[in-house]
Amino acid sequence: MLRVERFMLKNVILFLALAVCAIAQSQVRYSSYLGTDLFDTVTASAVDNKGQIWLTGHTTSDTFPLAGDAYRNTSGGGREIFLARIDPTKSGEEALTYASYIGGDGIDEPTAMVADGDFIYMCGVTTSINFPLAGAAFQGTPGGDRDAFVLKLDPRVGGDPAMVYATYLGGTRADACSTLSVRDGKVYVGGYTNSETFPTTATAFQNQQVGGWDAWVAVLDMNLGVASETLVYASRLGGESTDTATGVVGDAQGLIYVTGYTSSQGFPVSPNAPQRAFRGVSDVFLVRINPADGGATYSTLWGGADADVPTALAWDSTGALIVAGYSLSANFPTTSGSAQASAAGRGDAFVMRVRLDPAAPEPILYSTLLGGSGGDVARAVAVNAQNEVFVVGYTLSTDFPLRGDSLQRANNGVVDGFIAKVVPNAPAGTALAYTTYLGGIGQDDVSGVTLTSACELTVSGFTSSTDLRMTGNAYQADLKGFGDGFVQQINLCSAR
Repeated sequence: MLRVERFMLKNVILFLALAVCAIAQSQVRYSSYLGTDLFDTVTASAVDNKGQIWLTGHTTSDTFPLAGDAYRNTSGGGREIFLARIDPTKSGEEALTYASYIGGDGIDEPTAMVADGDFIYMCGVTTSINFPLAGAAFQGTPGGDRDAFVLKLDPRVGGDPAMVYATYLGGTRADACSTLSVRDGKVYVGGYTNSETFPTTATAFQNQQVGGWDAWVAVLDMNLGVASETLVYASRLGGESTDTATGVVGDAQGLIYVTGYTSSQGFPVSPNAPQRAFRGVSDVFLVRINPADGGATYSTLWGGADADVPTALAWDSTGALIVAGYSLSANFPTTSGSAQASAAGRGDAFVMRVRLDPAAPEPILYSTLLGGSGGDVARAVAVNAQNEVFVVGYTLSTDFPLRGDSLQRANNGVVDGFIAKVVPNAPAGTALAYTTYLGGIGQDDVSGVTLTSACELTVSGFTSSTDLRMTGNAYQADLKGFGDGFVQQINLCSAR
């Protein structure tokens, strides 16, 4: 009788293990590598209104696969930008419906991308003196040894006509764009500069260099036909030390919301800010700007005794902002009822919900840490209509907190990606609704996330893992080089 009971118990355990595996397998709807026999990485991704996946990154290869009516079918040399479109309903080579090089003969790297309607918007950094320009470009020549670039491309058109607008943006030294968003036809960008001559507009909040490196924010209207008018607003933002903008969005009234990090004791803050004093190696800043008069209508710091860095910014459906990033501070401030109130390791990811309104009694509505005993970094964030927050990044923690029917319940390599669902308004103890590792035996970094439904994610990034989970209809089923980009569509509707 005892043997029968043991046999039955073993079968129950096996059945449960297979059931969990089946749930995990069913979550992955599409998965593919994207790369060459050299080094390639995906730095940003988007999904358009037709369900097509857009990927951009950089490659050192002159044999990157090309497809469709490409804007450029040859590499300019050096480190080149690639732009690719994958149709997840197709298989193999047919899935790559568009792929093109973009760039000049120097180093060109994209940092942010948005698919809006039929157009692709992108920004990044270039050292190329012949970076392709188009339309009424605000700045037709490079200003220094490294400039930001901003562009708009129509992939329905091949060759040179595909580039609708492209411009340098920078001064006489080094400048870079690190974030981009689009609203009502206007392009919001931000980054960092050490150029005394970085271009600013008449109503700039700050038009003079204050520190060694200043953050900057700009608004472009690429539909205007006069080059000098396409830069609608541009301003520096910072104090006496180092400042960088890492997230920027606009609202329906045209106000600009910026997050980033500062090492400046004198960063400008509002009189009623919840944190007015600089606390650590670097603090998060959150600023609202009215470009009509250039004023910073609200500004606050947020952080602990060490380095705190935001990496992503998004709206929720109530008009609050979601900010994600990472903190090295043992005393990073969290709010009551947060999913994780205190630091678990040397560095943790964080997620915040913020309402930057001077009339709001408390702008920081929610703040939580997220991580294990290793280092954890949030890289991108997306929010659905139910205000559930999906955060992706990478982790070195072997004990990253797992919740729900995780796709992968253990780390496979030293560095794995992660996905987490945080519900800021949930009762205490339930805000962290789902988490999973994502990765193989190599290094994996999830740097992009887009929601295609309330619970289906498209994630992308870089991997050196040869055993990353692939689907049967993958465009590229195997790792080709030292590292490749990757993309996965994951359905979490059944995950609890």
